[in-house]
Amino acid sequence: MQLRNLLGVLAMACLFVVPVSADEGCAGKCDKGKSGACCKTSVASKTCSGSACSDTAGTEKTCDGGACPISTAVAKSMESLPKMTYLVGKESTCCSTSAAALAKKSGDAIQFVVGKKTYSDKGKAMDHLIKDTETMLTSFTTPTTCSKSGMTSIAGEECGCKVMAGTLAKKVKSAADGVKMSYLVGTEACSCPTTSAAMAKKKGVDRTFVIGETKTTCSKTARLELARARFAAAAKAAAEANAAS
Repeated sequence: MQLRNLLGVLAMACLFVVPVSADEGCAGKCDKGKSGACCKTSVASKTCSGSACSDTAGTEKTCDGGACPISTAVAKSMESLPKMTYLVGKESTCCSTSAAALAKKSGDAIQFVVGKKTYSDKGKAMDHLIKDTETMLTSFTTPTTCSKSGMTSIAGEECGCKVMAGTLAKKVKSAADGVKMSYLVGTEACSCPTTSAAMAKKKGVDRTFVIGETKTTCSKTARLELARARFAAAAKAAAEANAAS
């Protein structure tokens, strides 16, 4: 009789047991400074798991509410890319709109500055900017080994192991090469530069260059944006590799 009563009590207890999911088991671990690897929190259409973040639109954050280390690393790398600034008289600005306003007010012509060189022709300045950006992309994705220290530099990082450096080099190069330019001729999409040029000539229209979400009819702007997008992809791949190591 005692055994039967005991089994009855256990059976009743089981009715009140609520299954706990993996995320519910993380309760309290998403508090600042206490993020757990199992913790998953949606933040502005983002899913975080520990310190890793997805790559969708919105502000990337870790489960503890801090900035995503991968996004931070990419932003820092992008800041190192060459830029064009504008000089009107003695006033300098990085904004083309502000430069135009200054030029209208002062009557002075806008000059274009890239690195240490100043141009009166924007086209020549763009050529310089494109060349410097593409050179930096190549340098960022190509491993170089110091003959004295034996350290290999790749994607802004130094590595003492050539095998690891080679693996990282493949990842960043693959990420950069994965960014492609496509074309729009009217409403017709095309992935071939030669075919799209022929289509545009036949229709008598300008083709639109498409790099990700960026669209432009200027070939120089397209070339610059492609280099920048590839650099960003390479920087992201490097940051993810470092976060995983």
